[in-house]
Amino acid sequence: MSISSPFARAFILAGLAGIFLVIFMMIPQQAPASTPVPVLADAECQMRGLLPDPVCTPGVINPDVTQTNIHQTICVSGWTATIRPSTSYIQKIEQLQIVSYGYKNTNAIDYIMDHAISLQLGGNATNPVNLWPQLAAPSREDDQEENELRRQVCEDKITLIEAQRQEMQLKYNNGYRPHLSNIKL
Repeated sequence: MSISSPFARAFILAGLAGIFLVIFMMIPQQAPASTPVPVLADAECQMRGLLPDPVCTPGVINPDVTQTNIHQTICVSGWTATIRPSTSYIQKIEQLQIVSYGYKNTNAIDYIMDHAISLQLGGNATNPVNLWPQLAAPSREDDQEENELRRQVCEDKITLIEAQRQEMQLKYNNGYRPHLSNIKL
């Protein structure tokens, strides 16, 4: 088949469009503190067991955290407290997402807003697609895994990107511990 055939050109253009879409989706987005809370899309999010919907909550990195500056950012004790959004901002996102995810239990006290890519691994603090309402119990277990990954990054045993990949794999592929599977949302 030659490139001059309409089918080949369409195939190449579709492939290029897909590549550009993937690249665009990887560009970090960050809402400044003064930005109003965005309204989530009308699309309904679907939990996968105890896992967030990867379409609604794909995770977003903080563009201010890079491999070259980890020892001035995430490896500094207390650094994440300097970038955490206000409680009122988080509560607004939480209420929107509890509705968007269709949780039967709408009591926000039962949830902790979790970052798909944790702040201690360079996740975006304010972008709603990096946040989701997670039951409080699994969150504590996640934190232990995130702490270990951060330790490895800060000791230069693994790269920041590798830690982010491992975190996403733990959250989206492996899921949470089996003893939590009986929790009802």
